[in-house]
Amino acid sequence: MNPYVYAGLWLLVGLILLIRFGRENKIFYLLGGFFLVLGIWWGADAYTGAGLFEGAWGWALRGLTAAVLVIACVAYYRETKKNRAAFEAEKKEQAAARKAALESSALPEETENGEDGGDADDAPQGGTAGSDTDAGNGESETPVAPKEPPRRRS
Repeated sequence: MNPYVYAGLWLLVGLILLIRFGRENKIFYLLGGFFLVLGIWWGADAYTGAGLFEGAWGWALRGLTAAVLVIACVAYYRETKKNRAAFEAEKKEQAAARKAALESSALPEETENGEDGGDADDAPQGGTAGSDTDAGNGESETPVAPKEPPRRRS
């Protein structure tokens, strides 16, 4: 592939990291700068034909690349460690909120004789003996199960 395409690609990636992602984390300024240097390096090598990937210049680029990689890995580890603690705290908070919601929406407890504690007067009035309808209006009196709260994916 044309070396100028690589130079343009590295420059574009560097600009995107600097402009778009630099606000999210400061490490992207370093990485964006590295990719700009890499783009200039590829462009200079393609333009001059000086062999910047060979000999001492090649080792200098490899050293720079290794240093940036180590710094990026350390920054990634620190960010992951920080976010893991925040994620665990958020997870515990959500579990407590779910538990509180389930407790507040629990059905009335049944009494010893299997009744729900309601009076006989609470039973629906209407309909005739052996009838399935409410006061003859055509609606069924079949009980509806209570809705369960939606489950969240883990």
